[in-house]
Amino acid sequence: MDRIMTKTLAEIYLRQGHLREAYKIFNKLLQETPSDTDLRKKVEGLRLELGGSEPGPGAAVRTADER
Repeated sequence: MDRIMTKTLAEIYLRQGHLREAYKIFNKLLQETPSDTDLRKKVEGLRLELGGSEPGPGAAVRTADER
């Protein structure tokens, strides 16, 4: 089953402490709408919170399903 990636789902993951999952969704959405400054801020903030271990904003991120 394909996961539906929405801003709402990412926010839920974020509130539940699933930072990497939230990051992946926000980053995917940012790739689709690179002019969205709110998404860009969220992606950058999460990247920093994750210790810079995730690719920067706009970079392709593979989900667990894609690995």
